[in-house]
Amino acid sequence: MLRSQFDDIIKQINDSQPDLSDIIFTSRKSIQAEVHGRLTLVRTRPELGVLVPFQVEAMAMVMMRNNLRVKDLIQNGETGERRFTTLSPRAAPMA
Repeated sequence: MLRSQFDDIIKQINDSQPDLSDIIFTSRKSIQAEVHGRLTLVRTRPELGVLVPFQVEAMAMVMMRNNLRVKDLIQNGETGERRFTTLSPRAAPMA
């Protein structure tokens, strides 16, 4: 997704819901805006309908731009010296 395409989507959402506080992009759901504490569906042109994971990922990448630290965290689960891992309940503690 190009930055200009994403900017157009954001503009359409802002124009349709000027009092919004949050925009929510979720896989397997349509775009939503939080307006006065309530979620409302947002229509765009062209109509995007229910978002697939690829669309949400593309939007996230546009928002992150060239933030290499965030991209590294997503791709490798690590930033700098830290490594993020998931341990099962039976896994031995790391020394």
